[in-house]
Amino acid sequence: NDLMLKGIDDFFELAKLFSNLEFHIVGSGNDKIDVNKEIQRFNLKNTFYHGLISHEELANLLHNMQLHIFPSRSEGFPKVILETACAGIPSVVYDDYGANQWIDHNQNGFIVKNINEIKLVIEELLNNETKLDQISINANKLGISYDWKFKIKKWEDVILNLSSE
Repeated sequence: NDLMLKGIDDFFELAKLFSNLEFHIVGSGNDKIDVNKEIQRFNLKNTFYHGLISHEELANLLHNMQLHIFPSRSEGFPKVILETACAGIPSVVYDDYGANQWIDHNQNGFIVKNINEIKLVIEELLNNETKLDQISINANKLGISYDWKFKIKKWEDVILNLSSE
């Protein structure tokens, strides 16, 4: 929820560059930033701040989205990537925290080094909509692969294998 640490400045820069796209921000600013004031300051008519919302509201919002941009540089395993993936929405994430252990670049999401690479991803997707379609299908498979019924089965197999030795 600390939007400053989550890289909101990069998000604003992308919204300025791609004024033909809509950008939605979900989460609180922890009183460190007045997001609506920043949106006005940058005159971002394509950017909408929702604050903290319920799971149901998030699900409704995700129905109209095609790409999740997560410009944080400091994460563990961000569950929002799985939430968006389950909705068929691939994520664009920085490579700083091991995202390459669960995201396959250009297959089920995008791993980038800097904001210029995010710009390139967006431009490529705008020029090739079928690419986004396939990556969205793969993102959904990524999200489903973390469903508890699959994870528990894998753990159970490992435990049974170890106990049989």
